[in-house]
Amino acid sequence: MPAQPFPPGYVDPAPLLAAAALEIGEANLTCITFSGTGYGAAVGQTFENAVNIDWPRIDALANYTRTINWEAGTSVETFDRKPGLNPASWKYGLGWQDGTPIQKALRQTHIVNGRHAWHIDGDGPPVAVPPELAELYQLDLWLNPPGFLKAARLPGANPVALWRWEQLEKGRDGNVVSPEKVHVVAITMLGKYRVDATINSKNQITRIKTTVNEPALGDFNIEHESTEQMTFGGVKWPIAWHSHHGWDDNWQFYRQSTGHNGYGGKFPTVQPNACGEPVPVPPAASASAEAPPVTVEKRAQLRAAHGETGYRGEMAAGRGIRGLQLRGRAGALRHHRQRAHPPRLLRAAAAARGGNADGVSAGRAHRVPGRPLRHARAAASGAAARHADAGHPGGADGTGRDDAGPGAREARAMDRVRDGAEGVVELERAHASLRATCSMIGNEEVLDGIED
Repeated sequence: MPAQPFPPGYVDPAPLLAAAALEIGEANLTCITFSGTGYGAAVGQTFENAVNIDWPRIDALANYTRTINWEAGTSVETFDRKPGLNPASWKYGLGWQDGTPIQKALRQTHIVNGRHAWHIDGDGPPVAVPPELAELYQLDLWLNPPGFLKAARLPGANPVALWRWEQLEKGRDGNVVSPEKVHVVAITMLGKYRVDATINSKNQITRIKTTVNEPALGDFNIEHESTEQMTFGGVKWPIAWHSHHGWDDNWQFYRQSTGHNGYGGKFPTVQPNACGEPVPVPPAASASAEAPPVTVEKRAQLRAAHGETGYRGEMAAGRGIRGLQLRGRAGALRHHRQRAHPPRLLRAAAAARGGNADGVSAGRAHRVPGRPLRHARAAASGAAARHADAGHPGGADGTGRDDAGPGAREARAMDRVRDGAEGVVELERAHASLRATCSMIGNEEVLDGIED
């Protein structure tokens, strides 16, 4: 039976991966240790959003050493950084979180073992990394040329390939009139991340890119560029690293992230197959590897548990979760708030009560989705003035002018919201019912959806 022909434009990834593996001697490499001096920049800590404003570099990563063991699935990073400048939990790039303990010691250690990750401040105890960040650290273990090639052979990787013309970056790298034909091989890592590797005409992987979720910035670009490939004992390894956290090209992309350089440096001391000591997972990291479990209760279950009155109160307070209630590890009833539309419940309450709630105009709250409450309050005064214009009887003012302007539109918008708020008029009674429900399950906390 003849082989099926490839579709037009198909690029077979297998020979590309094989050539890249041969070029760097990947088959001879199970682990690696490299050292040098790097830098770390704090994603999200800039003061200005403008062209060529980057993530702030807190301090150099002096005496930096990293050991990656792909067979064991581990990574150990150690470096010296001036204490007192950043959270102890922050390594570089993503992960800066205010309100957490400040770094106290000079020596810092960050370790990954499978889906577990932890950090050590000096000689202190191991402290677990949150599960969502630990997953990114696990992913990063494979974002290097040998790691990518090994990951491409794992089950579920499903490599695909394409080719494209690529030129240097506008305004930064000089002449851009001689583009190069490169190939890109894309694989799936950890079952959900698409990772692209750019392979140049020398069969060298020069760039590895993926997209991750960052709660404040959404889909977030992470891109490692490696240069200055050098040979160490039959293995080629890049000694210069440059990692983008956010969009790289400040001149061609409109971006909300403002910065892009998250990590980099020069690491000329390279030891192939120096695997270091095993790194067993400490109990503190093992216990925190899983996010708190969440259970989902459907409407019928809530009716049976709380009765009709209590159920309507639950729905009024939890309107943003579309009829589902979430319970945390302790069983406490909590309502999920949709961050993209914080005025939603206020808008419905405002319409039901005939005006505004907590200073937020019913007609204006929907104009500021996803903005802090103070913006909605600031908009309320203008909305109130326009609403007053809509009070003229007969649709016209005293001069006979047809009132079809902003005032009338505001009034109609408020009427529509008020009409859609059926059941919310029982908010106060529902509030009492919710208090009773929380007391019944052992949680006296006032629920967010009612109290805000």
